[in-house]
Amino acid sequence: MPARPSPRLLTAAALLIATAGIHLALGGPGVYAALRAATDNPGLHLYLALLWHFVTAFFLLGALATGWAAFAPAARRQTTACVAALLLAMGALFGGFGLAVLGEVWTAPQWILTLVIGALLLWPPRAGSPA
Repeated sequence: MPARPSPRLLTAAALLIATAGIHLALGGPGVYAALRAATDNPGLHLYLALLWHFVTAFFLLGALATGWAAFAPAARRQTTACVAALLLAMGALFGGFGLAVLGEVWTAPQWILTLVIGALLLWPPRAGSPA
């Protein structure tokens, strides 16, 4: 009998997909386009595109890994720990640089999503429920 999927991990995967959508829909026109317009340097355009789309890929691959782990009990702990560590690091970077550069964290509130999803991945399952 196959193991039941983990609702907690399926929720985290859905939140990561939603985060990727928010990143593209709101950040694309509001941030990415403005950064591209700030310079005509093709080298900077290249690095901006690489970094921007790496973040998108990170959210989507994190969703894929987390969704897979929801159905693969043997891989849950290791997979969720890795994805959670990356999300918590991203949240710390957004919060830390927001404070260091702007003196506040609300201009780039992405830290909220990344820390919430990272915490959800690390949250221990209830006894008797799928991890």
